[in-house]
Amino acid sequence: MLQHGTILLVQDVHPHFDATWLCQEGIAASFLPDRPADGTAGVSTIHSSKGLDAGHVLILNVHELDHLDTEEARRLLYIAMTRARDELCVSSARPSWIVDEVIRAVQRIAP
Repeated sequence: MLQHGTILLVQDVHPHFDATWLCQEGIAASFLPDRPADGTAGVSTIHSSKGLDAGHVLILNVHELDHLDTEEARRLLYIAMTRARDELCVSSARPSWIVDEVIRAVQRIAP
C-alpha cells in the first residue's frame, strides 16, 4: 500500500494512460495538479512536477528517457528525483543507460 504523500511520476501521459491499473491494485490515485485526497497517490508527468514535493516518489518507466538527448534526460531525471523528501524509487521495464548511470553514482557514494 502506498503511503500518504506519494507521487508517481511518468515521463509522458500517453493517450491510453489512465489510473485503472492503480485501482486494480487497490491504489487510489488522482492526477495532479489537483490536490490528492487523503490516502491517494498523486500522478504527474516529470515536466509538470516542478515545484511539487512528497515524502515518497516513484518514478515509473525511466527507460522512456533513453530516447532524449543525454543532457535533457539527465535534467528531467534530476527534476523527478529531487521531488522526494524521504524515499525515492526509480523503476525501469528494461535496461537503460540512465538507470546504469544512477546505479554507478549511488555505488560511488555508498559506504
